[in-house]
Amino acid sequence: MHLYATELAEQGIDGLGRPTRFALIDASGITAKGPVVADRAIEWDRIEALKTALPIYPTGQVTLRQAVTLDRSAAGQRATVSISYMGCGSNGCLPPVSDRRLSLVVPAQN
Repeated sequence: MHLYATELAEQGIDGLGRPTRFALIDASGITAKGPVVADRAIEWDRIEALKTALPIYPTGQVTLRQAVTLDRSAAGQRATVSISYMGCGSNGCLPPVSDRRLSLVVPAQN
């Protein structure tokens, strides 16, 4: 399966696809710094019948990273992140996941 790229519009292109998103929602002592970046280069999935192309990541695992700054008060605190994605492959697409909230504990700094 492949995931759609973070650069894809929120509602896809003509309703096709959904972007991969990662966002810091609630995190005391943590500040996002810079854009979310992926460890895979974007490819274009051309759909000839629709005369369009969608930005995707190659089939397989994709890691998104977000640089942050941590205050000393952040250690041991809970942080909430939001993820959204849609996976597609040769047998079709999975339902999109939108704004799935995950709670994380910030580890102590060394």
